[in-house]
Amino acid sequence: MPLRILFYDVYIVDEKGAVQGPGYIHISAGTINYIGIGEPPEEAQYAELVAGGPGRVVYPGFAAPAVFLEMYPFRHLLVDVRPQEYPESKIAERVRSMSSREAYYAALMALHELSMHGYTRVVAVDPHIDAVARAIIDSGLEGAVLYPYGCSLAPTQDFNELVKKIEEYGIDRRRIRVGIMVCEDREPPEVVLEKAELVYTRRSGMLKASSGERSIVISPRPLEGAVPGPLYPHTASPWALLAQHNGWNPRDVYRALTQTLHEILEPGYRVYEKGRPAHIVVVDVSEPPGWLPTPEYAAPWSLSGSRPRVETIVSGGRLVVDGGEHLAVGSNAARQASEVLRQVLG
Repeated sequence: MPLRILFYDVYIVDEKGAVQGPGYIHISAGTINYIGIGEPPEEAQYAELVAGGPGRVVYPGFAAPAVFLEMYPFRHLLVDVRPQEYPESKIAERVRSMSSREAYYAALMALHELSMHGYTRVVAVDPHIDAVARAIIDSGLEGAVLYPYGCSLAPTQDFNELVKKIEEYGIDRRRIRVGIMVCEDREPPEVVLEKAELVYTRRSGMLKASSGERSIVISPRPLEGAVPGPLYPHTASPWALLAQHNGWNPRDVYRALTQTLHEILEPGYRVYEKGRPAHIVVVDVSEPPGWLPTPEYAAPWSLSGSRPRVETIVSGGRLVVDGGEHLAVGSNAARQASEVLRQVLG
């Protein structure tokens, strides 16, 4: 029997940041069957896992734009390197020279941190796209891997070779999209573009699906309809991005993270849509960090700049975090990753 989850007595935040509740969300076989305010109907009260309760707030799962996952072990070297400069930096050359195994563990550690911030999908820009794709799957998340084309971060292996590796691994391509980041003015050859499901143009900041009309601009400067980026994983917390500073409108950023980026990765996606694999985040605001006097005040920008207590994560219908514990990346995997990455740093 598929796992049934009931989030009960929770406040629910929609894609506009409006808060309603208390109410309930019932998930069965990974999809939302029931959602509403008040008491759940009798048929929605049967569940193997009951979560939520006083002080719990449900947000839509966040999607992270253009994150450099593999540089995670080199965070101490990046104080003077802005993310938009990183693809041409000496650190990018070190990252490119890592083995596939090292890249996998670097990405896995970064993904663990991102998921604990509330991300359920990640758009990664890294040279070892085959290893990063496996790390995204093994961390319980979904997203996309973008091959850097025409910069120092560019892999030594051909794009189509790495795509073939991803296919050989048997990775579910409904969970992982594959694309390219174009670093230079000259477009990649047609043989590359024809297999790219997403294209991110570094100069303009435009991220778009090769089929479909949805697109978004990823920019280090505030632009209408844009989202902050590119990002390092240790500075990519959605709660930090929602802080109203440097001209960014937190409402626009919130909609981009919870709706637009998901639509690019999954055409037709709608927040909390019944019958579609669920992407949700449950936060405990009953005590610090991220305390609020009442969940009614839980508009997402109320928690901006904080590190709220993320209690539960559901990504594509899969339970990834429960009770604040990561279910996909356990202590053994983290320990093994630490040993491998210490060797990378010498």
